[in-house]
Amino acid sequence: MVLISQFKQNLKMRHLKEKKRRGPTLMNNVYTRRPDEKKIIKLNCELQAIADDDKVLSEFRNFLGILSRQSVPLDCINWRRFPEKRKDELWSFVKTKYDIPEEGRTYTLRTIGALWRLHKARIKTDHYHKYDNDDDRLKNRPDVIPVEEFKVLLNYWGDEEVQRRSRENAENRQKIVETHTAGRKSFAQIGEQIKIEKNIPPEQLAPKGEIYEKTRKRDPKCKYKTKIDEEDDNGEPVKKPSHGPNWLLGRSGKCRTTKKAQEEKLLTTSTANVDELRKTITKEVMAEMDRKICEKMKRIMEKLGDINPDFKNLDVEELWADDASEDDEEDNGVEENNSEEDDIGEEGDGHEDDNN
Repeated sequence: MVLISQFKQNLKMRHLKEKKRRGPTLMNNVYTRRPDEKKIIKLNCELQAIADDDKVLSEFRNFLGILSRQSVPLDCINWRRFPEKRKDELWSFVKTKYDIPEEGRTYTLRTIGALWRLHKARIKTDHYHKYDNDDDRLKNRPDVIPVEEFKVLLNYWGDEEVQRRSRENAENRQKIVETHTAGRKSFAQIGEQIKIEKNIPPEQLAPKGEIYEKTRKRDPKCKYKTKIDEEDDNGEPVKKPSHGPNWLLGRSGKCRTTKKAQEEKLLTTSTANVDELRKTITKEVMAEMDRKICEKMKRIMEKLGDINPDFKNLDVEELWADDASEDDEEDNGVEENNSEEDDIGEEGDGHEDDNN
């Protein structure tokens, strides 16, 4: 009986060791998605990706991560050196799976680049720092990375200047004392939910204080590196490092091109609004002037009627209306003549260019 029970135990342990584990996420449900099944991705005022459903945005981010690992080789070294033509191809492919505005290109490509760097950092942790020499690293390289590509990475990571920058970045990372607890949920999505709760207009950002509270919640059952209300030995609050203007906003989707386009659009809209307002005010002022002049003429005609009764039979308002309609016809005629002259001038310019 003891041998049988021991045999069963050995089988059980072998089964546990050989148990099939879930492999890497492949996002086949997105890759096989038809054009009429595209999920909707919106943009906030910072041109960051948001969605009505958190799951849609999470799926979008996971898909971009898979796309970065499958499309961007690790021996590219720097995302900025990745060819723009290939970036355009990635953006075009993303639009076949998601309904996202054209202004979301910058945010999407920046996210792909960030997830690609994260993937490379994990490879470095698991397959570079874990071993002492390149021979062991090559023997234990990831199966998905070709040998020649991994050798390029080893040479890059072994460079003294690269190692110095890596140490500096690691030290700077340790200085961060206020780590968030938002998990994989983006700050942009959290801010959008706050705006809905507080009835904040879409063109405005959510208050940073509200985002801070949402992203710094602490579970009493969990242990954290630091506390938000941490105090020193004297009972004074620990001084927190200063932050930049984009703190708590997340990865922005704006760049020089998008900012310039927004400024031009705003300027064009403002100019059009000013012109329309000028026309409206001019019409109102002219109408008020006509009304006052007409009333004044009526009073004059009444006084003239006391002298000559024939003036009493004149309808001043009718005469004034007829005169105003004639003025409008003359103005329209002038505008048509001006437009014809402009057309003639444009045609003349075109002939001159052809001759030159």
